[in-house]
Amino acid sequence: MQNILITGGTGLIGKKLLDLLTESGYGVHVFTRNANSNENAALVRYFSWDPAKGTYDKNALTDVVGIVNLAGAGIADKRWTTERKKAIQKSRIQSGNTIAKALLETPNKVEVLLQASAIGWYPPEASDLNATFPNSFQEELSAHTDFLGQTCLLWEQSVAALQNTKIRIVYCRIGIVLDQNGGMVKELKKPIQFGIQPVFGNGRQIISWIHSTDLCAAFLYAIQNNSLHGAYNLVAPQPVTQKKLVKKIAAILHRGWGFAIPVPAWFLKIILGEMSIEILKSSTIRADKIIKAGFRFRYPDVENIDQL
Repeated sequence: MQNILITGGTGLIGKKLLDLLTESGYGVHVFTRNANSNENAALVRYFSWDPAKGTYDKNALTDVVGIVNLAGAGIADKRWTTERKKAIQKSRIQSGNTIAKALLETPNKVEVLLQASAIGWYPPEASDLNATFPNSFQEELSAHTDFLGQTCLLWEQSVAALQNTKIRIVYCRIGIVLDQNGGMVKELKKPIQFGIQPVFGNGRQIISWIHSTDLCAAFLYAIQNNSLHGAYNLVAPQPVTQKKLVKKIAAILHRGWGFAIPVPAWFLKIILGEMSIEILKSSTIRADKIIKAGFRFRYPDVENIDQL
């Protein structure tokens, strides 16, 4: 049996990907700091690693043909203090460095590495309609100079040592993930259950999103298709305004009734600090490259979503 190694396999997306991989006939190895789990023991094995120390169990690479590196401290879990921002970047750099180290010093059969990144790579859209970014919001654009842009750059560069090896590297720039068990949807469920549909700022900012089902399917597609290499935007083809997205999420959660309540930008800045920039950011990301590579979205438009 061919195996796929996942880091971040105990997180929201990692767990869903784990299920898809096992359903697709793969064995799954998971790098974790707690390797004592026996969950799905027949098809899933857990191995210890410590990215902060650069240590790992070499047995995790046995018969592994692909790796999906999702590890990293949560971007929105805590307020962005100076120390928190260092932790966000360090966790990603150390994880990528440890994966690269393992592959370079341990005999292996790995053919492909999927390296997680994010659409935070890109700048906000120009507020001045006459202003333009060259080739904006496509994969060729250089990383933005803000915190998330540079974090994504460091994230992708963390596996740079593998660029001249036989391993095919796919950088997955992930959009806002829609799944009722975590992320944006989980947080929005709290006010929505009381009939409140929060509108951040003016609500017209563009959100480039992806359904968790499509995200995991895209990962599997990238593993199985040798033609994919380099950076890909993993976002639905049809981005949507923040206001419309919240309304749709409310309808899916059977809370179609309710009131749109504005949450002023100044209030978000007080509550969230620097992180509010990302909440208010408008960013239209193009999915052309992954579509041209042959991937087909189950949920290309929010209107297609029937469940989260």
